Amino acid sequence: MKDLRVGVIGVGGIARTHMPGWKQSNHTQVVASADIHHPTLKKWGKEYQVEKLYQDPYELIVDPEIDVVDI
Repeated sequence: MKDLRVGVIGVGGIARTHMPGWKQSNHTQVVASADIHHPTLKKWGKEYQVEKLYQDPYELIVDPEIDVVDI
């Protein structure tokens, strides 16, 4: 298991530039994402194998399993 669990808020354009770094790190794993646009969020989750998907970013922020929030 990796050390830090990451949640990404806003999975549109720029978030895709963050994913290679998160995936390459030996210490992080993206485990959750949030976006208000549900179809985009579902597509993102499938593409990056992220199961925890929130339409309300606040729910991601208060998730006790998240160590790092990428906005």
